[in-house]
Amino acid sequence: MTASRRWPLLGFLMSVALLSGCRPDVQERPLTLARVFSDGAVLQRDVPTRLWGWGTPGDAISVQVSSAREGEDGSALLDVQTVVKTDASWEVDLAPQGAGGPFTLKVRSARGDTVRLGDVWFGDVWLASGQSNMEWRVMDADGAEETARMATDTLIREIKVPRDWSFAPRSDISGGQWRVASAETVPHFSAVAYHAARTLRTYDPTVPIGIIHSSWGGSRIEPWMSAQTLGLSADDAERVYRSIATRDDSLLQEAESNVEAVREQLFAEKNQQPTLLYHAMIAPLERYALRGFWWYQGESNAGAQDAEAYEAQFQAMITQWRQAFGVPEAPFIWAQLASYKRAQERPDETGWATLRAAQSAALALPNTGEAILLDIGDADDIHPRNKHDVGARIARWAIRLVGDTTIVAAGPRLSGAHLHPSGIELSFEDVGGGLSTGTDGAVGGLALERMDGTWSFVRGQISADRARVVVSIPNVATARRLRYAWADNPVLANLSNAEGLPASPFELDVSALE
Repeated sequence: MTASRRWPLLGFLMSVALLSGCRPDVQERPLTLARVFSDGAVLQRDVPTRLWGWGTPGDAISVQVSSAREGEDGSALLDVQTVVKTDASWEVDLAPQGAGGPFTLKVRSARGDTVRLGDVWFGDVWLASGQSNMEWRVMDADGAEETARMATDTLIREIKVPRDWSFAPRSDISGGQWRVASAETVPHFSAVAYHAARTLRTYDPTVPIGIIHSSWGGSRIEPWMSAQTLGLSADDAERVYRSIATRDDSLLQEAESNVEAVREQLFAEKNQQPTLLYHAMIAPLERYALRGFWWYQGESNAGAQDAEAYEAQFQAMITQWRQAFGVPEAPFIWAQLASYKRAQERPDETGWATLRAAQSAALALPNTGEAILLDIGDADDIHPRNKHDVGARIARWAIRLVGDTTIVAAGPRLSGAHLHPSGIELSFEDVGGGLSTGTDGAVGGLALERMDGTWSFVRGQISADRARVVVSIPNVATARRLRYAWADNPVLANLSNAEGLPASPFELDVSALE
């Protein structure tokens, strides 16, 4: 057990010393690669790929990549040299490679150490993160047995980053091993990420898919962000960390026979504290070349005040991660919160709608996508078991943002509105094969606020060209706001496109329309 786990205040003081440049004398150390590299790894295709690790300062390092395809002689396709730095670290950049494999990767030092990785492939690598709905395993999702039985595609791989935290950015994750998809391994994969990967592999079977899965159930967004991104100065951050460490030490000292139970509880609470998960579970990965990001989080920030702050936080985190990984325009795709809690009864409800709106606001950033899940939630369970459709919808966005703009990636999203003789006419983007309610009935889930503050449900009709919705509103001059699917569980919301993808919630200022 590390010092920081045993006595948090000591771990905090060690972190401060490391951040201030006070490092212990460097000792000779064996040649190693960062833990994110292992047998079966998937490396990002078509871009320079960075490998890094540690060794004895001054030691010469050679990195060779050779084909392991049957019938080939195994001669080196790439051979790159470097020297271990004084801080015992080393890194090299491999030239871009197209999708394919398998390859063998050998790292050798002049001192005679060798690290060998086998069954390495080049493909697309996605970082999957968030809280429990991303962490949710295939074995606990709908169709678990069939999904495992059909898990025969060995070019889907996942590495799960262990839950961990730190007061300072780490240089390496605490564990993990790339696992090849099979009936035995897939039950332990992230269900959302696995189903997204399956969809991508169906779309293009020539490209292997690697999933770096780094999530923690129940986590807020702040633990996944850096201090700078949260607006914390170095002094502010130090005060926060010292307070956490002092409290932990105090509780451990007060514990008597249940020290381990207290320590486990304190560990579990770290997913609520700013920066701690970013330091241990994201920062060590930032040199790994990626295609993009998948995110499923927000339930723990869905309280009224938290939800209002989420809009700025989420966009700041997206920007931070992209910059840190050196991919400023990489696809960033998230799952909007699914329907949850009791069915909507009143037209003036808000609840999770505020958080959903904060999530949707991030679509203002380039190369972003949002999977709408209003139709696959569970009123009684914050963890809807249908992860297949979540993953498939995330994958649709991945396909579009990587380059296939012909795919219908999302359901209808409000794009415009104007006054109509009988009320309001709404126009949408992403209508696909046309707007639909599934039964060709009226559009439900619409709520209207009048100037006097009263609310009522209203209904709309899809136009003949199936591209617009007309909402009938008597005396429209007295209307203030129109909302769609604006509740925790908007069961009346039924608008979708012909592809079956649900429309996104919206709020419209009617008083400003012409």
